[in-house]
Amino acid sequence: MGNGSSIVESKTIFVRIGDRNDKIVFSPHCTPKDVHNLLAQAANVSISTVLQLRNQADALVSISPSIPVNTASSPYNIILTNDCQPLQAIAASVPSEVNAINGTLMKVTDHFDKALKLDEIRSEIATRLYNLEKQIEKEGQKLVEIEKCKKDIAEIRSHIYESQKHSGDYSKFIALSDEFKIQMKRDVLCYPK
Repeated sequence: MGNGSSIVESKTIFVRIGDRNDKIVFSPHCTPKDVHNLLAQAANVSISTVLQLRNQADALVSISPSIPVNTASSPYNIILTNDCQPLQAIAASVPSEVNAINGTLMKVTDHFDKALKLDEIRSEIATRLYNLEKQIEKEGQKLVEIEKCKKDIAEIRSHIYESQKHSGDYSKFIALSDEFKIQMKRDVLCYPK
């Protein structure tokens, strides 16, 4: 299985964060970003926080895998820059900030409602929509009745056409004789004037 040259011992450094001491173990083959992330986790801050690492002589120490190994009696000091707060402090302040923002937003929406009279506009729009829907419904009913009338008219026309088609004009076949015409005139009563 080889001579064991691939076995790499991990590095251990000791750090002080405020009044607390921590031990950090990492591989010498990891990246400087990995070491920075480990230090940020130990300090309980975001990994995007800028950290400074100082030794006992208050000199800056490079944050890299080649960092010199120290002892528990002489830990490196982690200094947070840019007035960074630990994650717990940020998490504790978030609910109060969220509540303040929510309260402000509620006040702003109330002022907008009052200024724009949105409730009155909403009720007016609702009544107008209701009236329009009723009118559309009435118009729809009128259209249905008109269609029924058109259908009835079409049926009546077809009945009239059929009845005219079957009945012939018999008046042209009857020839009225002169006697019949005279007789018809005689039946008419005359009244004296």
